[in-house]
Amino acid sequence: MKLSLVFAPIAASVVALTTPAAHAATFTVTKTADTADGVCDADCSLREAVVASNVDDLADTILVPAGTYVFSIAGADEDAGATGDLDITGPVTVTGAGAATTVVNANGIDRVFHVRSDLARVVFEGLTVRGGTAPGSGAAGYGGGVYGFRSVVDAYNCVFTANSAVRGGAVYIEAQGAEPYVTALHLSGSTITANTAVTSGGGVGLFAATARISHSTLTNNIATGNGGAIDTGLFSQVEIVDSVLTNNEAGQGGGVYENQSGAAGLVSFRDSTIANNRAGGKGGGVFADSANTVFEASRVRDNQDSVSACCFNGAGISAEYGTLQIMDTEVTGNTGADSGGGASIFFQTVTIQGSTISGNSADKYGGGLSITFGAVTIENSTISGNSVASAVGDNGVKGGGGIGWNRFGRSVTTLTNVTVADNTSGTEGEQLSCSACGADYPITLRNTVVAGSGTLDNCLGVIASEGGNLSTDVSCGFDDPSDQESVADVKLAALAANGGPTDTRALQTGSPAIGAAVPANCPAVDQRGFQRDGMCDSGAFEANVSVDNFGCGEDLNGLRGQLRYVVEEVLGVPTVGDILYCLGGLAGAA
Repeated sequence: MKLSLVFAPIAASVVALTTPAAHAATFTVTKTADTADGVCDADCSLREAVVASNVDDLADTILVPAGTYVFSIAGADEDAGATGDLDITGPVTVTGAGAATTVVNANGIDRVFHVRSDLARVVFEGLTVRGGTAPGSGAAGYGGGVYGFRSVVDAYNCVFTANSAVRGGAVYIEAQGAEPYVTALHLSGSTITANTAVTSGGGVGLFAATARISHSTLTNNIATGNGGAIDTGLFSQVEIVDSVLTNNEAGQGGGVYENQSGAAGLVSFRDSTIANNRAGGKGGGVFADSANTVFEASRVRDNQDSVSACCFNGAGISAEYGTLQIMDTEVTGNTGADSGGGASIFFQTVTIQGSTISGNSADKYGGGLSITFGAVTIENSTISGNSVASAVGDNGVKGGGGIGWNRFGRSVTTLTNVTVADNTSGTEGEQLSCSACGADYPITLRNTVVAGSGTLDNCLGVIASEGGNLSTDVSCGFDDPSDQESVADVKLAALAANGGPTDTRALQTGSPAIGAAVPANCPAVDQRGFQRDGMCDSGAFEANVSVDNFGCGEDLNGLRGQLRYVVEEVLGVPTVGDILYCLGGLAGAA
């Protein structure tokens, strides 16, 4: 007995060593017909391949050749893939021959894929997912194309189109209970177009999930409620990179609706475009409701909201109760029915840096920005050419073609090296309007240029100066010895690409803003990211760019805002042909 006990573990080890290791399988679909005989062999449908893959927990692969795979087996209430949608319960990669040639069509009988992989990864690549529907209540109404529950779903080079659901017309991903950020969605190189949702997330719906959307396009999706392209849901973390969200529509958040991200949640846009989206209510482009949001090197343009019944709408961006950062971003051409053509800020902590807010319009106040109960810092930015249509205003506020602060006041705002110019409102306070501002909730300007039409007051309300400011009239009440008022001509060039990520208004030769700033308050660089010198300029644009950055023999034709600008505008010397800079000085012009 003792001998058998001694050798029992060794015998078990020998058995383990001789047992062959399991390997992931590859299933090849051989027909487009929707059959379900339980076997995937030489005669294998897509449904049969999915069911076969579910047998093990290994990362299998399903190869789907070119063709249109139309579902024909009705039945939406079972979860084994035998009827209705294709239920996936383990890790698998479903690979098509390309979205243009491999099409999986649910034919309106159910959603397309139901992913229940228990946190395992499911990958879709090179296929089109269409014709799915999820009209039921609860989970039965989630994700017309793909519904992922406690799963990680990746989609590479896919198209999701003509799907519908109560939530998440194309895709819906959710966590369970106290498991936020475990489930995830990754979209890359994909297109989500012409999907619809009854309540939220015309394209994509999330709940307590992470998502990364890169190099993708979300267009022409519709949600009756929130988030035409994306509804981030509660407690989600979403990163949108190098993507385009355009022509989407919703009741609120025509492009994106962010809802209660919580302290750890964040939605960020980087190198992305949010354009031509529409909302019946708030946030034609983006509505951040109790959320944390970052825009970086992005473009929010030509979005629209259409309801003017109240306030705080925000055609480009509507941000309430949370944090907002806008960096190196252009907010342009957005049209609001009430206030905040570019952006509406309500109970937000906001930082705007290196950005341009231009060409936006609102019917009542705050053509560029409307601010209510906020802590707002604006630095190295341009607010130009925005407008307010009505001279009457609304909610006790009028004017503010550039920025309008709501009559409730209680906002602390600081502008440092900002150019506020040529905004219009048809009434006093064309550039800056804050009739309720005062010592307790100040509007403070540093090294800022305020340039108006000359026919209506630039400012309405109490403005505090910390020096280095310029205004074309006396309405701002600048009182620091370094300020300049009633400046006849600030000599601002038109808004243009002068280098850097955003358009700026260059200072022309002889501008009184050149060297007029208080150096102690100057940021190290200007809006374009160009170094400021020791005698920095007021406004967002630094004219005195050093020529030391350029090497001998460089061809600088066509470069604006750099060496050619220094020679022609600051030094007043015309140039022809190449500009050469050698050995510490200008060698001449060829």
